[in-house]
Amino acid sequence: MEQPPVSQQTFQHQQQPRPDAHEIKADAATQWVFDMTEILRDDLAFQEPWASAIAHEIVQGMRARFGGDDVYVPAPDKSARDERVREMFNGRNIKELMQLFGLARSTVYRIVGQRGRP
Repeated sequence: MEQPPVSQQTFQHQQQPRPDAHEIKADAATQWVFDMTEILRDDLAFQEPWASAIAHEIVQGMRARFGGDDVYVPAPDKSARDERVREMFNGRNIKELMQLFGLARSTVYRIVGQRGRP
């Protein structure tokens, strides 16, 4: 059997079938289970197999309630954090506030520049 030219072989090898929508959703759901398992283990100190079992059940429950919908997870409200930064800022503790709140220098200065504003 005759082999196709090298350039054609390379093209055929690099071309992969496009996954269907069901495969994409399965991969996203698997990633959600993985991420939630990590949160349960790392942040809440759940041990295996409990962490993965609980994560799996949560994702199944979300599928039942929101299956097929885009789900928006809002960022936390930063107003309480910003108010605390303003309260703690004394003009000389910028590095301490950066470290404590995980903020960039410019962000701390932006927050403290908003004194009296929400």
